[in-house]
Amino acid sequence: GTEADNLPLLSLLRSPNPSGSLIVSAIEHPAVREPAAALGRRGFSPRWLRPGADGIVAPEALAAEVSAAVAAGRPPKLVAVMAVNNETGAVMDVPALVRAARETAGDRTRQLRFHCDAVQAVGKIPVNLAAWGVDSAAFSAHKIGGPRGIGLLYSRRPLEPTFRGGGQE
Repeated sequence: GTEADNLPLLSLLRSPNPSGSLIVSAIEHPAVREPAAALGRRGFSPRWLRPGADGIVAPEALAAEVSAAVAAGRPPKLVAVMAVNNETGAVMDVPALVRAARETAGDRTRQLRFHCDAVQAVGKIPVNLAAWGVDSAAFSAHKIGGPRGIGLLYSRRPLEPTFRGGGQE
């Protein structure tokens, strides 16, 4: 699960222009928060999005953060918001968040990547990645009765690999 959360963020380091802003919810698991902070030390500008008092990240709050990043001349390259908070159980409206981010950024070409930590979601809420519209999502086998240490990364499009070693990578 940690690798699946790390790869979409850290693959930005291998992009043609490794800089820009990221918008990350402030309640993300450390598997997302820590690579976002590391990107901040490498030329990216992480923007930390706070949830409301109910623990929910509101689409309007995300739209305002995207708008501020665009106005500052650093449109976000990636947004990361978890589906279900691992501490509070708060459930995010992922499809509405994806729409808010893309519409506010004017992202008709889907250049903005949206990553969702869905580790806590599987088996607890309906998960439909196509309907959600995310570019990547992380899962962990032990949350659904599988062995510890096994994760899954869904990626709608190829990521720039952080490891090299052949086609299997």
